[in-house]
Amino acid sequence: MDLLTARTELKTFLEAEKTAFLEKPGFAPLEETICRKVDDIVLQIWGQSERLNAKGFALLAIGGYGRRTLHPESDLDLLLFFKDKVDEGIVKATLDPLWDLPFRVGHQIRVAADFKAFDASHVESYAAFLDNRHLAGNELTAAEFQREVLPGFLRRHRDVFLRGLLEAKRVRYERFGHTVFQLEPDLKDAPGGVRDFHWADWVRKTLEGPEEKDSQRTLSFHHCMRTFLHFQAKRNFNVLSYEHQEQIAPRLGYSESPHGEAAETMMRDSSCAQARSHGAPPCGKRKLDAAEPRLRSSRISATRST
Repeated sequence: MDLLTARTELKTFLEAEKTAFLEKPGFAPLEETICRKVDDIVLQIWGQSERLNAKGFALLAIGGYGRRTLHPESDLDLLLFFKDKVDEGIVKATLDPLWDLPFRVGHQIRVAADFKAFDASHVESYAAFLDNRHLAGNELTAAEFQREVLPGFLRRHRDVFLRGLLEAKRVRYERFGHTVFQLEPDLKDAPGGVRDFHWADWVRKTLEGPEEKDSQRTLSFHHCMRTFLHFQAKRNFNVLSYEHQEQIAPRLGYSESPHGEAAETMMRDSSCAQARSHGAPPCGKRKLDAAEPRLRSSRISATRST
């Protein structure tokens, strides 16, 4: 696939998904659909370069891209891992074809020796590496990074890494007054946002604990809202402002209720979703007022279409 075709196909796909979603928003995991489409296109592009198959090199998706949750304006985060020394020709062959695609590319370049000493200024990078998956390059090198290099590094520096995660969370919470109840919540970074769920998962992975079940349901409300915000704002914008609350609530099936207008009812459910991600739901066993039936319906439709 040539680069012009790749760019056109991806832009056409995103425009079609945007039109369909804004006309009828839903809780089906569109962020996963976008990720699969991007995978398909970039793997075709990279497949044309023999340089990426070099021994001792692995290309991995990290962060949100590694988690397969790619929102419309999210960054395409990549790790170029070299076992020994960096090959600038491979770096160029990997990154140059991506600059014209309708996604911002974030990349990090590491060699195995970088995973010996702990650097406290790189805590966020280490966390992003935990959410990795192999895209291209040598499979054995990727497996070595995933099974030996990164796990071994975190075992040796577990305590200081966990302290770094705790400090990052404390600083983030201070920005939002240490409360999940926000009138215009930042769905990514505020307490109860998706970053809380990711944070808990990084801790779990660092401690090598069992995988969290039903994670998609926990974040389905957040993902739906973030997709809406990205499409509407045409940038990586994650604050559910009053204006956007009023725009999306009726489209999700909310209407005036004893709790207030449509947007107010939706924000009650948003607070429950935020609290659930935060780990201390105040809603008890109460189901989401309007979102729960829509969520079930979207899941049924998504299941039937696969």
